Amino acid sequence: MITALFENELYKNLYQTLTLVATITILSLLIYFTLVYAIKISTSRQKLKKRVVYLSGIAFIIFSAKIWVQGFTHIFYGLSLVSAGLVVSNKESIMNLVGWGIISWRGLFSEGDYIEVAGQAGIVCEVGILYFKLLDANGQYPNRSTGKIIKVPNGLVINNIIKRFSIEQHIIEQQVQCLIPLEKSIDETKSRAQTTVETIIQNYMQTLPKTSKSKKDMQLINHYVYQKPVVSIGFYMDKPEYYKMTIHFHVRPKDKSYIESLITTKIVQDVLSDPQNTLSSSEKNTKQKQLEEMS
Repeated sequence: MITALFENELYKNLYQTLTLVATITILSLLIYFTLVYAIKISTSRQKLKKRVVYLSGIAFIIFSAKIWVQGFTHIFYGLSLVSAGLVVSNKESIMNLVGWGIISWRGLFSEGDYIEVAGQAGIVCEVGILYFKLLDANGQYPNRSTGKIIKVPNGLVINNIIKRFSIEQHIIEQQVQCLIPLEKSIDETKSRAQTTVETIIQNYMQTLPKTSKSKKDMQLINHYVYQKPVVSIGFYMDKPEYYKMTIHFHVRPKDKSYIESLITTKIVQDVLSDPQNTLSSSEKNTKQKQLEEMS
């Protein structure tokens, strides 16, 4: 009876398909666990799962077609003619579909990331097959949205530069600027501001959760990103009676408003409002003469 069943074309194809599913599943699991535990690649497990699933799906479709379709090799002739017509009539849709594959495969960005591409910027709220949607946001305060939704074709990611960061995870350089009156001691002001900001950022960094990034990634981040705050002072040409002080520091975008407010308050209270941080009359006159000579 079993022999009779396998002589039936339908049952034979079903048996081969089930065998194919089992084989691809076992091979996919074997490849995944080998890459994760034996080779220990740095790619995140979520991305690795997606890539293994995509490759497994493609392999299943190809071998299923071989099982169920007779004359499989002759199909390519028909597909080539159909593809030529589709490319001409649906070029944009095909580009968007290819862009979706690049976004998904390469992990260019995901929902919740802030990106800038082709003059458009915002928080990714949805990634579709042909388009992805952005919540319009300002680069200065990316975690605040205007509420407007931007619909962007996926094809733009193919030939355009993309700037991307995670509001929740990435540490990004920010800056605060303020004007310092000439009667304030520049060296004292800069020194106090540097100490104040370093203390604030050091306490902030201790509150951040530990990341699960690989050792190599963490070494790069610690070397290039987790840098001490920098306080610089320069001339402000629009108002020569003031200096301009710029403070550079690194925080998560979601925490920028809070840290910026904290730094500004501390600078005003501890540095600018201190009567001891003021030049004497002779020092003021000397500095005024220097400015007059420069002008």
